[in-house]
Amino acid sequence: MLQKDDPSEKKPHKSLNRGQVWVVGQLILGFAVLVAALPWHAGFFWPGLVVLLFGAGTAFWALLNLGKSLSVFPLPKDDAVFVGDGLYRWVRHPIYSGLLLAGLGWALLWLSWAAGLVWLVFAVWMDRKAAAEEAWLVQKYSNYADYRRRVRKFIPLVW
Repeated sequence: MLQKDDPSEKKPHKSLNRGQVWVVGQLILGFAVLVAALPWHAGFFWPGLVVLLFGAGTAFWALLNLGKSLSVFPLPKDDAVFVGDGLYRWVRHPIYSGLLLAGLGWALLWLSWAAGLVWLVFAVWMDRKAAAEEAWLVQKYSNYADYRRRVRKFIPLVW
């Protein structure tokens, strides 16, 4: 006799238990910012380029700060260690901050309303991804709740 699975006992599929959906959405929305930019509206080229490069540099520096704890997935690696120095002493998610700045810079570079709207969706997505990641970080690191109270999410002293 076949026994039916109890839906309350179902676990997420192995391929979805590290937060892959968040990464795929991030990549799709980030790419959409690039695609949505209309090249004939290049009115804010230089300010946009400065913001884009500052964002890319911020993200790269934050990647270096994480070292071996770096993962593209929001679920921390088993061997990850808490990083609260470098850029992480100013914001909790400097990689996301850098990506958001780079996307905003790209939208400004082309002065594209479409890219700006997609960037807003991207910002909301990254905020939600950070919230999901922080639920895991609180479980993994006993000091994370205090760190979260002291340090802003994306922008020092603001957000």
